[in-house]
Amino acid sequence: MTTLAIVPVKPFHEGKSRLDGVLTDIERYHLNAQLLRKTIGVLSNIKAIERIIVISRDSEVLEMSRDLRAFPLPEVGEGLNQALYQVNNTLDKVSDRVLVIPTDLPLLSEEDVIKVMDKGKVKPVVVVVPDRHQKGTNALLVNPVGSIRYRFGSNSAKKHATEAQKRNINTIIMNIPGISFDLDLIEDWALLKSTGYLIPVQIPDPMEETVI
Repeated sequence: MTTLAIVPVKPFHEGKSRLDGVLTDIERYHLNAQLLRKTIGVLSNIKAIERIIVISRDSEVLEMSRDLRAFPLPEVGEGLNQALYQVNNTLDKVSDRVLVIPTDLPLLSEEDVIKVMDKGKVKPVVVVVPDRHQKGTNALLVNPVGSIRYRFGSNSAKKHATEAQKRNINTIIMNIPGISFDLDLIEDWALLKSTGYLIPVQIPDPMEETVI
C-alpha cells in the first residue's frame, strides 16, 4: 500500500495572521517557515509515506520544500479544496491513499500520524481527526484516493464524516491531542506557551535566535 501525504501551505507572509497581536510580521513569517520544516521532518521519518507533496502559491515555500526533499507543486486556482483536487488529478495514480496534514500543528509527532495511518489500512475508509473544538479537520486520510469530496472550511470535520457516511464508507473519527491542537488564534498561542512547549522563531540576524 502506498501513501501520499499532502501538505497545503499558505505564503509565509500570510499565514497565522490572527497572531498579529502577539507576533510581529517578521516573527510570523519565520514561525510559518519553522512549522513547515517541522511538518516535513515528522512526515519524512515515517517509512509508510512514500511521497510528500507540498502545494502552495508561494515560490519560497516551494523552494524550501524542495530543499527538504518534499515534492513541490505550484498551486493553481483558489482555495484549499481546489488545491487538493489538483493533487488528486495529477498525482493520485501513484498512491493508494492520501493523507492531508496542515502545517499549523506544533505538537505533531510521528507516533500520532502513524495512529491515523494504522486506522486507514482497509479500504474504503476515511479517517478524520478534528481540531480540539470538534469543528475543523486537522488530519484527513482517504483510502482509496478520491473516495470523497474535500470539504475543508467551516465545520469541515462533520462535513467530511457526513460525506463518507453518505457513500457508505467506513468513517473513523479520532481525537488525538497532538494533532487536534492547532495554532490559529491568540488563545492557542497562550495555551501553547502555558504547556511549556516553545517554538524557536528566527529573526533576520542569522546569528541570533529567540524563543517566543
